[in-house]
Amino acid sequence: MSQDRIEQFKKVLEMDPNDEVVRFGLGKLYAEAGQHQEAAEQFQAILKLKPDYSAAYLELGKAYRALERPGDAEATLRQGLEVAQQKGDLHIRNQIQALLGA
Repeated sequence: MSQDRIEQFKKVLEMDPNDEVVRFGLGKLYAEAGQHQEAAEQFQAILKLKPDYSAAYLELGKAYRALERPGDAEATLRQGLEVAQQKGDLHIRNQIQALLGA
């Protein structure tokens, strides 16, 4: 089931590779399917397109943790915390703080 949804999202993304919302959805689907490297690639692409997309930092940090890359996870989450605070994204800020144990 989730592989079908992944394929659907990939087709939509082919039409507009710069659509960060579709990329985010695809990344979440990859993460749910345990395909953490693919998820990380989507969240990295989002941050190249839109460096202030605070939720992408959160999800990239989670993907890095799942890939057993704690240093990358920590750095990404700290950067995301800064972005979320600057933008006033309180919900994302709180989630990142919880992951960091702050």
